[in-house]
Amino acid sequence: MKGFKELVNKLKGIKNIEIILAVAIGIIILVIYFFPSENKNKNQQTESGITINTSSELTDEQKLKNVLSEIKGAGRIEVMITYESSPELVPAFSTDTQETTNVQSGQNSTTESQTVSQNQNPITISKDGESQALILVEKKPKIRGVIVVAEGAADLGVKLNLYSAVQTALQVDANKVDVFEMNKN
Repeated sequence: MKGFKELVNKLKGIKNIEIILAVAIGIIILVIYFFPSENKNKNQQTESGITINTSSELTDEQKLKNVLSEIKGAGRIEVMITYESSPELVPAFSTDTQETTNVQSGQNSTTESQTVSQNQNPITISKDGESQALILVEKKPKIRGVIVVAEGAADLGVKLNLYSAVQTALQVDANKVDVFEMNKN
């Protein structure tokens, strides 16, 4: 316990510890980004026999279509999701802070002034020979509406199940979801 307290006290004494920690976290993120787990792009099969693709390349529409097509009586499904805007990407920034303090002493007075300047630059990584900003967060936009066209939507029970599944999967209100019967061509 004594060694831990000494370590904490040493860390508190280090100048710019925040910058050092930010760089360490950035390195960890880069390692995770460039060395993903082996199972990232593999398909997983559930007990019911549904194959779920775990890669991030599946769109929300495709994921929803896959789930809805497994509902009993739904048949073939088409899905369209509209959004209020495009996704918001939040890049990582490196922040350089410079602090200067000037002290001037006169006969009966002392004047102290402090200047702090910050410079923020986006952190970039090189991928396939191109420099790209490191993205910390991708914020998904709000859903404006969802249209589901299903072969089995003529059955009221199937239609209600499709409504319920869409509302649950996307966390949207019922007034943003419409389910229609598919043309029999």
